[in-house]
Amino acid sequence: MAKIVNTPPSDQAPWRRILDGRLAIPVIGSPLFIVSNPKLVIAQCKSGIVGSFPALNARPASLLDEWLHEIQEELAAHDAKHPDRPAAPFAVNQIVHRSNGRLEQDLAVCEKHKVQIVITSLGARVELNDAVHAWGGITMHDVINQTFARKAIEKGADGLIAVAAGAGGHAGTISPFALIAETREWFDGPIALSGAISTGRAVRAAELMGADFAYIGSPFIATEEANAPERYKQMIVDSQASDIVYSNVFTGVDGNYLAPSIAAAGIDPSKLGELEAVTMDFANREKTRDQKAWKDIWGAGQGIGAVKAVTPAADLVGRLAREYGEAVRAERRIALRPASDGDAASAA
Repeated sequence: MAKIVNTPPSDQAPWRRILDGRLAIPVIGSPLFIVSNPKLVIAQCKSGIVGSFPALNARPASLLDEWLHEIQEELAAHDAKHPDRPAAPFAVNQIVHRSNGRLEQDLAVCEKHKVQIVITSLGARVELNDAVHAWGGITMHDVINQTFARKAIEKGADGLIAVAAGAGGHAGTISPFALIAETREWFDGPIALSGAISTGRAVRAAELMGADFAYIGSPFIATEEANAPERYKQMIVDSQASDIVYSNVFTGVDGNYLAPSIAAAGIDPSKLGELEAVTMDFANREKTRDQKAWKDIWGAGQGIGAVKAVTPAADLVGRLAREYGEAVRAERRIALRPASDGDAASAA
């Protein structure tokens, strides 16, 4: 299939205008349902990564306008004080699922504030992408396979968030190697890779696989700014990949959850297959099980073993940046023989 080529050329594309020269490392902090708030987003952006939050975290809906004003005011003050290291832009996540009755209202607030990056989830809509483009923003749509990826680009998304196996919250099952490789066969626009990325070395690996950005969520749950119970933060620190279970029971969409939180809610994690999945309803967060997903039963990705302590978000970004720099500078751990013309001949 013919490769899709973005217009204008990649080096002049809107996403480069928004992001070039604004990041300390190529990372987008993923929008965490309930957990992400202005305090966390501001800390992420000041540290040099894209911070983001779901619009639905602002409750009541009127709070979204206040949040955006607070974030923009804080980042503008930072830029005035530190012109040599401007804050990264922030993003707002819009849930496009049919049960989200706030979508049009929240999008209008984003238009008022000229939000530069809109992340869309659970549905791709042409009119939403057109609206964001009209005010000069870009959209990135999260996908778990090629079917959804192609649909998102056909409907006007600027970029993709490839949600691979091991990602926290709602996640896919495809290896990041396969997901990125298959996407790069036909798409040359911006891609962020999500899935168990918790170290700077993993950020670099995402780039080498063909992604432009790493999309990191779970480690930021264990930060001082995050709107998460202390038990949740400590559970992230204390857990590892073997403590993550994959299920659609709690929201109707497959996702990764912390087994200890499921057990604490009185449910045997090993018997989730015996339970009937609920129907997703973003209009009513209370309409799940008695133990509400994301509130009592906590999502996390498989990369949490790298999280060793609850820290300020700036310290976490600092660690990622140091590790990323070390990975970029590192030599191969094994020496390879020099390439020769014979290699190509033998391969043929």
